[in-house]
Amino acid sequence: MIPCRSSRAFSKLDGLTWFLAPFLPVPKLDRLARSVPDACDIGDTLVARDVRLSLGGSIYDPGDPMFFNMLAVFAEFEAGLLKMRIREGMAIARSRGKLKGKKPKLTARQQAEPGPAVPVAWPT
Repeated sequence: MIPCRSSRAFSKLDGLTWFLAPFLPVPKLDRLARSVPDACDIGDTLVARDVRLSLGGSIYDPGDPMFFNMLAVFAEFEAGLLKMRIREGMAIARSRGKLKGKKPKLTARQQAEPGPAVPVAWPT
């Protein structure tokens, strides 16, 4: 078994493992888990149910802790790079005026007009 410190459950995997046994096909490991603890939890579930991981056409045993943990580390690193690239691209778009955010719901004229009078309830 893979030693893990996370106690989070991966509920959707429970429905998949009985259906897809003996292999769980995944195109990339970062699509299966977002972090190393999540990958460890998923690996523990796969080992407990004797399910192998079919990753990009190759079949891996999640019971091999060193190899599976290295795959999880690289997947988390790749996800971090993707987030960084997205943030950089959004910052560039903002600086060029392409990413302006949500449009206001009221026009400038509507904002200038006073709103409807709301009666004030005086305490009795």
